[in-house]
Amino acid sequence: MAASEKRKRRKNKKKNTAAKAVLSVLIVLLTLLAGYLAVRYILLPGREPEPDKGDVQFEDPLDDNADSDLTDDDQIDMLRELRASGDLYTVLKTWATTNTEHSLMHRKDVINFLIVGADASIGNSDVILLMSLCKNEKKIYLSSIMRDCYTYMVTPAGEAAAKINAAYANGGITSLVETVENDYKIRIDHYVSVNFESFVQIVDILGGVKVPVQYYEMNAINSLAWSDGEYDTLNEYGDEVLLTGKQALRYCRIRKCDVDGDISRTRRQRQFITSLINSAKGVSASEIPALVKTLQTYVKTDCSVSELVKYGTQALTGKWYNYEIDSISLPLEENRMDYSGRQWVWIVDYPAEAVALQTRIYGETNIELSEDRTTAMDVVRSGGFS
Repeated sequence: MAASEKRKRRKNKKKNTAAKAVLSVLIVLLTLLAGYLAVRYILLPGREPEPDKGDVQFEDPLDDNADSDLTDDDQIDMLRELRASGDLYTVLKTWATTNTEHSLMHRKDVINFLIVGADASIGNSDVILLMSLCKNEKKIYLSSIMRDCYTYMVTPAGEAAAKINAAYANGGITSLVETVENDYKIRIDHYVSVNFESFVQIVDILGGVKVPVQYYEMNAINSLAWSDGEYDTLNEYGDEVLLTGKQALRYCRIRKCDVDGDISRTRRQRQFITSLINSAKGVSASEIPALVKTLQTYVKTDCSVSELVKYGTQALTGKWYNYEIDSISLPLEENRMDYSGRQWVWIVDYPAEAVALQTRIYGETNIELSEDRTTAMDVVRSGGFS
């Protein structure tokens, strides 16, 4: 074989490896998000900053031990939750602005991605999902933050208290990231914004996804299609039913067909995620260009190209697609109450929520809760909503 042909093959092999690396991490992010997009179609938001294209220094992506040793910079300052009192706005602001130099929890073996889906018609972020990838544990924690959580935020228009999905509409991705960090005291490493249409196209490019479909679920999928004015009827049910992209989307959306509502919908979402990740494992080299083109069109992120290559390489070598997936919705039942006044919102005990989420992801917390503290729920119950 001529030397020039060998060089050409090595060059093509390198390009293919890089493409697989980028594809791998984005497939993981997209597949994890897809099952959690609920009732509404998610359109690309138009006000996010362009991803940083600059050079990024990072450790050897093939070195699994690179993240195991923590430096002094990783020490987290202890946050003592303040005994805030007064109206609700004061309690929310006091907690959100209670920070020290190293108060946001983070660790080198944990990567926190904030995955966002936005409603372009009004600009709100209808999907807010924290994906915490824990390499030492070989586990992925998915934490869906309900969009109706009432919280303090800072936007270019000033300070405000509103539903958390309004942070994106009024301040873009920067305000939303800061709001989540301030509420939960966890550092967000990167964001990913996804157009819902990308999910449909990726499923179709993969040739569909096989999932278990029960008879009543088949009927519910078809009813949803008809209500959307579409008539690609599903005529099969069983243990392994091949769904198109749009059918898979409806599979993840249906819930009113179940007595237990969201519980069964969550079951279908987890099943879909597992099936799609398994499908992604078998992607051939010839399919990569179309997938990458689709992803580039519909995905926005602050990850640079070099960071995507790093994460993608680690995803391949570390087999992230085999990690156990642990999912939860926030706020937890014990840390929330509903309030219906000028608007319907979740009132949240954010200090308790932050303790729960930190402990779940990191196995520890840097927050001390005082026994005689005044919570947001206490304030509302006493008539201090404002």
